[in-house]
Amino acid sequence: MDTSLLKTFLSVARWNNFTAAADELHLAQSTVTARVKLLERELGAPLFERTPTGAHLTEAAKRIHEQAQQLLDLEHSMALAVRGHEAEPQGDVVVGAPESICAYRLPSVIAEVRKQHPRINLHLVPSDTRASLAGVSDRSLDIGLIVEEAPPTSRLDIDVIGHEKVAVFAAQGHPLTQQKSVEWSELSEEVFYLLEDGCGYSDALFRDLSEGLPRAPRVTRFGSIEAARACVEAGLGLAVLPVAACMARSEGIARVPGLPRPDYPVRLVIDPRRAQSRAVQKVSEVITSAAAEAPSAGLG
Repeated sequence: MDTSLLKTFLSVARWNNFTAAADELHLAQSTVTARVKLLERELGAPLFERTPTGAHLTEAAKRIHEQAQQLLDLEHSMALAVRGHEAEPQGDVVVGAPESICAYRLPSVIAEVRKQHPRINLHLVPSDTRASLAGVSDRSLDIGLIVEEAPPTSRLDIDVIGHEKVAVFAAQGHPLTQQKSVEWSELSEEVFYLLEDGCGYSDALFRDLSEGLPRAPRVTRFGSIEAARACVEAGLGLAVLPVAACMARSEGIARVPGLPRPDYPVRLVIDPRRAQSRAVQKVSEVITSAAAEAPSAGLG
């Protein structure tokens, strides 16, 4: 069987969309459609049901999905075995990580990888926990980095490599920034700007607010740290943010010391079912080393 058909099938399954799969594979949509139809003919069953919400796996497709991935993993392992004698690690390595780690922690890792292994091409993809776990599982990511106190049970290898400091911030001069302790009742009129669902430390603060306040907290969610920070700096409310992201440019905001937050583990995620190229191994080593050299802050 032509493994390009399996790659196309898994890409459409990943995105539930033929156009998105074509973009990912750098193919014309007509080529993606033709490959799926050819695979359906070979297997003797339809694989996707097209609906207004996307292309969804049929029952037959669900039964072969894991086997298709295993076949591609075997192909990948064979290619690694052939290239195993190569002295210099090379190739693309895709890392998914939260925005703050991509922006403030991983640039030093990119520089170190480029210095040690110039033939490795390292790509960063901003991803929340769910996206990172899904990406490593479906092979769209080689490595995931998540900031989670307690990650979900998974077949993936998820190891703590460091910690990320987070804190609650307000605009400079806000009364709460001068208080050593804060009662929940003092927060009932505050607006909180949190990162979108799936951000572990934002979700944890939302749970604490929901339990501690007499009424539902006033919360606005953003997909960007800079957007949340801008609202705080403008005096519109409070936000829980990575300390590294805020201390890189600290003017206009200050910590709220009366609302301490725990350090959150930074965890490296890989799939043990998939053979790791030397390039992926070396990038994992550099990331882990960077975290070990700065244990109180995570990476960088």
